[in-house]
Amino acid sequence: MPSSHIITAVLMSAPASIAVSKLICPETEISHTKDTKALLHHGKQMTKHRSVLDAAVRGAQDAVSIVVAVVATIIAFLSILSFLNSVVGYLGELVNVSGLSLEQKLVAYPLMPVSYVLGVAWEDCGPVSEVIGLKTFVNELVGYQRLEEIVRSGGIKHVRSQVIAMYALCGFSNPTTVGVTLGGLSAMVPEKREVIVNIILMSWLAGCLACFMTAAWAGESIQFWNM
Repeated sequence: MPSSHIITAVLMSAPASIAVSKLICPETEISHTKDTKALLHHGKQMTKHRSVLDAAVRGAQDAVSIVVAVVATIIAFLSILSFLNSVVGYLGELVNVSGLSLEQKLVAYPLMPVSYVLGVAWEDCGPVSEVIGLKTFVNELVGYQRLEEIVRSGGIKHVRSQVIAMYALCGFSNPTTVGVTLGGLSAMVPEKREVIVNIILMSWLAGCLACFMTAAWAGESIQFWNM
């Protein structure tokens, strides 16, 4: 598949993410970033460093705390996912079903109607739903690797289905990104941690919807140009 689809998907994902976030969490109050004077006043109230060395030291200290928080949160999220996969695999072995996992099997089947609505041919919905499940519950890199394997083996028959899958995978709505966001923002603005925790799962859903929007548009565009 040409890499131009990845570049296009990245460019399309930005406005799609903004649109979905505004729908899920509409801005009903006056924006703090609307007035330039308010921004300048807020900037003046920020901590001033006495020298370049002082700024470098404080920046390094802040970075260490953020990195530690992000890494710890990612480890926690991936550990939970691994635990759930172990439980699902063990239950599958009890009924003589080997290789059962959360993202590749249990999530793939419920996502098949979603893939079909996006424009994927029904015979391709199984493998496409599998890679979407990998992207949603692991990360997009694993999803793209699995997509490449399936395409090379001929598991996805239609080119349109392959393109839709590429666009659906182009996003950061996965546990790794959730861990980075929660850990990083909580370390930067600890007073807003409760707000971040309340919206973090909703942002995960918003990211998935944004990816699905770009995938649907890509599928419609291919259908239009092939008419």
